[in-house]
Amino acid sequence: MKLTKSIILLSISLLTCGLNACNDDENIPEPGLNITTSSSTFKVGEDVKFDIEGNADYIKFFSGEKGNDYGYNSTDRVVKTIDVNMAFRTEYQNGGQFSDLLRLVYSTNFDGDYSAAGINKATWVDITSRCVMPTAISNNNNPLGIANSNLNIYDLFPNEETVVYFAFKYHIKGPSGVYGQRTNAIITGFKISYKDDEDKINSLMEQSTAAWKLIRHTNYENEASNAITSDPTRILFSCGASPQVDKIAYAVTPAINVPKLINQGPDWGISIKDFQASKISSYSHKFLTAGEYEVVFVASNAYGKNIKAKEYRIKLNITD
Repeated sequence: MKLTKSIILLSISLLTCGLNACNDDENIPEPGLNITTSSSTFKVGEDVKFDIEGNADYIKFFSGEKGNDYGYNSTDRVVKTIDVNMAFRTEYQNGGQFSDLLRLVYSTNFDGDYSAAGINKATWVDITSRCVMPTAISNNNNPLGIANSNLNIYDLFPNEETVVYFAFKYHIKGPSGVYGQRTNAIITGFKISYKDDEDKINSLMEQSTAAWKLIRHTNYENEASNAITSDPTRILFSCGASPQVDKIAYAVTPAINVPKLINQGPDWGISIKDFQASKISSYSHKFLTAGEYEVVFVASNAYGKNIKAKEYRIKLNITD
């Protein structure tokens, strides 16, 4: 009976321990770190070394910079769009035609019908005047055959509901006896990005990921020599060397709209130590922009679901 009674008492004790988690949270030590720097002022690009004394199961680092600011650790970062920019590089190769060879156009009423008929139904506005296009052929490394465009297109998005399609229109004129031999057009480095009110540049569309739709338009349909291709590095327009009639093709972007306010979610800390890592004695970081920053280290010890955490804050002045 005594043995049975002991077993019962032990069972009750274990059950009570399980319900109360055996006060594990009371047994978890609070992190006790001492974090220092050699100075409170550093130069942009200089290694800022944080000396760390003590230990913790987990340590996260927040530099105070945009995207890594502890102030946004549990608050979504909502930014306002203030500019939209398009950039690309154009090259004209071979042949003799370069005047109006490539045009940049956009539409707000294109219905997504990526066919010659669909192109014809839409209204396309020419904004080539905002671009810099080649004024010669790049044969023999002629620099005039290559041009870089960088244009602000924010005005094309007056509100969040505006949907815009952009297109490069390639137009070879014929006959070649009048207008000259055909010229290839190559587009690389295409990018659309927006600038927010925190002065950060954010990507909307890039050459490597843009899902271009290629449309064989006027006199472009059936001739094998009429080429239009797109890959992660470039868009290529080409056709037979001696065109006898006009030939037109399009490369069209997917639909693009630009929200006025963009929720980028919370900032995430950089994990510099986890439970399995051994004790660390220092951590270094480079600040790339001058300013005053509040660096925050969040140290925590954990057992199961029980956690004890502590913040360590250091104010730094970063100068040019």
